Amino acid sequence: MLLENLINYGLSDKEAKVYLAALELNESSAQDIAKLAKINRATVYVIIESLVRNGLISIVRRGKKSMYLAANPNKMIELLEQQKAKIAAKVDEVRSVLPELETIYNYSPSKPRIRYFEGLAGLQELYRDTLKTNQTIYSFDPVHEGMSKALLKWLGEEYVPERIKKEIDIKVICPHFQQPSTARFIEESKKLRRELRLVPADKFPFTIEIEVYGSKVAIISYDVKEMFGVIIESEAVHKTMKCIFDLSWEGATKYQENN
Repeated sequence: MLLENLINYGLSDKEAKVYLAALELNESSAQDIAKLAKINRATVYVIIESLVRNGLISIVRRGKKSMYLAANPNKMIELLEQQKAKIAAKVDEVRSVLPELETIYNYSPSKPRIRYFEGLAGLQELYRDTLKTNQTIYSFDPVHEGMSKALLKWLGEEYVPERIKKEIDIKVICPHFQQPSTARFIEESKKLRRELRLVPADKFPFTIEIEVYGSKVAIISYDVKEMFGVIIESEAVHKTMKCIFDLSWEGATKYQENN
């Protein structure tokens, strides 16, 4: 258990064994440490040098002979506090130049920015991005039965409540598949700030979700067998896809009487 704790602290397996051996032996020779740690002596010398650099072992001179003494275990807390202070300083430093860096990141005169996402965590990150602009989202959403259950749960419990909290409306064009997931989607729409227009699934059986928002377009495959997504950040692509959505939204009007 102690060995595992030391490895979690950041030591390698052999470093942890050497430190524990030195701790148990108190002031001791490399040979004694090697014997107790069950690591060959040549390797122990290399590991001791590493632990000395990290402040976890100190060298004690006894005449011409070098002995080794493990630092008090409290030293690890002290070292972690030092690392914490250094990280905090780095965070502050990055934070101070963040506005400048974001200006460079956001400046794209002609070249679009494309990002790829994969798996559950990737799609969660993608969906979170759609809430950054606080503007209406325009969506083509197939709402099909093959959707990952874990993603569906996360959308219902975290994403949608966050969207509602931010007062972000969404307009959705959805193929009217005769399935439970579509029925639930229709039933819940009004209370979830979601305006919905259904189109015949036999004429428009799309299975990929498209989100048009901000200056971006997200393309999402949330099928459990193929979970990936792409965000394209481009004014031209966004403008074109928004026109396509508006045209589709207007065209979907004629199907509403039958739904």
